[in-house]
Amino acid sequence: MTEFTNLRALIVQIINNDGLTQNQLAEIIGVKQPTISKILKGRQKCVSHMVYVKLINCLNGQHDKPPQSP
Repeated sequence: MTEFTNLRALIVQIINNDGLTQNQLAEIIGVKQPTISKILKGRQKCVSHMVYVKLINCLNGQHDKPPQSP
């Protein structure tokens, strides 16, 4: 499994487990929603170390779910 595949799988797992939208996950980890979309579509294959750390924290349930936009 490549690093990109792991990144994509990690994002999918967090979204599915926590019932987050792409917008909510983006807000939690400090990126824009299009970045999440690009990763899921295979158009962006790397992120900063800090984003990885925030994703791991999300996987461990260490985040507050932001309110959903109307």
